[in-house]
Amino acid sequence: MKILLSGYHNPHYLTVTEYIERAVRCLGHKLIVFNDRDHLIPGRMREGCKPLHSLSLLAINRRLLKLAERTQPDLIVVTGGHRITRSGLRKLNQAGFRVVLWTTDPPKASDLMLGTAHDYRHVFCQGTEYVEALKNRGVMEPRWLPMASDPEVHRRVSLLPEEQLRYGSDIVFVGSYYACRAESMEPLVGFGVSIWGPGWEHLPAGSPLKPYIRGAHTPPETWLKIYCASKIVLSIHARGPEGRFPMY
Repeated sequence: MKILLSGYHNPHYLTVTEYIERAVRCLGHKLIVFNDRDHLIPGRMREGCKPLHSLSLLAINRRLLKLAERTQPDLIVVTGGHRITRSGLRKLNQAGFRVVLWTTDPPKASDLMLGTAHDYRHVFCQGTEYVEALKNRGVMEPRWLPMASDPEVHRRVSLLPEEQLRYGSDIVFVGSYYACRAESMEPLVGFGVSIWGPGWEHLPAGSPLKPYIRGAHTPPETWLKIYCASKIVLSIHARGPEGRFPMY
């Protein structure tokens, strides 16, 4: 099968996009890669200027359509869906392409795909909270499709004693700061929790979590050391449609 995968390539480290690409190739499919964050207009110019942002999205969607027309994939998989517009999807559908969505982030009210999900052939969600949010919007049969591990990347590593001391903890969370994540972790204060990731310097003054911030940006090779050195690893998305905090 020939699969066109639309996703984001972070220039600093591997993301889920590269893991999916490798899995597709390992399954024997022909892969066509499209970077959907290759904006025509830099972010600093698009911020606060809706017409410029819309123009940049239009260019991205036009490039996706042209790539599909040139390569004629059997299936187009859109990961995230943050930059693929309803107009772009309808043109792909009109051209006869099968397009599916695989959401990767918890839903926010401003997410583009909350309005475009109806235009995909099928919708798959990394988190169950997105399944509920899309069902509430009338999307037919969104399905939960959680992420898996990549054995070449997500594996046990040997640690030196000083690395065990530096990275180890009883409970650990690695991820960006969101107020809802902080709220869900506050009850863990006193249980040996450690927090790694960007943005946690924005914690409100007086937050009980401040003493437990261990580091900011961490590359994947550091994640491995943190996970292998710790007893319990948390995965926290965001507040779900019923006010819950999914935690795994």
